Amino acid sequence: MARSGSRAGQAVTWARRCRPDRRDVVLGAAGAAAGVLCGLLGVAGGVVIVPVLTSRRIGMARATASGTTIAAVLPISVVAAVSYAGLHNIDGRAASAIVPGAAAGVIIGSLLAARVPAPVLRTLFQMVLLATAARLLIAMPSGNIRQIAVAVPAAATLCALGAFAGLASGMLGSGGGTFLVPALVLVFGLVQQVAQGTVLLALIPIWVIGALTHLKTHTLGLREAVAVGSCGALTVPLGAEIAAHVGVLPLRITFAVFLLATVTRSVMRRSSQPTPGTALPRSEADLAARS
Repeated sequence: MARSGSRAGQAVTWARRCRPDRRDVVLGAAGAAAGVLCGLLGVAGGVVIVPVLTSRRIGMARATASGTTIAAVLPISVVAAVSYAGLHNIDGRAASAIVPGAAAGVIIGSLLAARVPAPVLRTLFQMVLLATAARLLIAMPSGNIRQIAVAVPAAATLCALGAFAGLASGMLGSGGGTFLVPALVLVFGLVQQVAQGTVLLALIPIWVIGALTHLKTHTLGLREAVAVGSCGALTVPLGAEIAAHVGVLPLRITFAVFLLATVTRSVMRRSSQPTPGTALPRSEADLAARS
């Protein structure tokens, strides 16, 4: 009788340890949303992950959220790039020209993330959200080529574009794809699907370099990155399937509205906080400190 009671107690303890807490559920949901978004639009999903990591539920510092997001989008990007490659929507030579500049940019950006004040990072990320929303709402001209002739001028331009994208990704955990995809379409006339696949492929080594750099500067939450990235990798095919049956346009509009609401909420929350030096009652001061 005593043995059966002991075994039952051990089973209950084991079940409690294995049961995910609310924090894990939030991380998994963020990863799943990022994976669906990547399958739909070919973006890695940092615009979803960073706000979740810096929310009150998770409570990460801005620099750590950027590093964690870089590590989390790695498996998501790999699955998405394989999918695009299977549809022959990748320009491998253009991707290889982007990588050197992007590698240098992401190292610099990752090092700066730990040194730039959080309000500055927050403002820059809000600009990325607004740029992403604009990209979703404004239809880009259709490209008509599937492969860029990578001569010296084109290679230099691609390298420079990669450096800017890597800098943004290293500092903010997002923004590289938001900038690169329209650039490839508008500057080189690349078909948008090919531009998306090319950017996803080019950024894979950048995510690896950025994650290692953030790991060295202790601005990476490895456990959170694994939770978000694994869930996101599973839902990339779901996003592609939804795009095939529902169509991308209504989903683009919905997500753009979500991004605009996120920026508005963040600005309103910051503007409602008291200016430094203003005396607060104890309870209000505690609430301001938590936010």
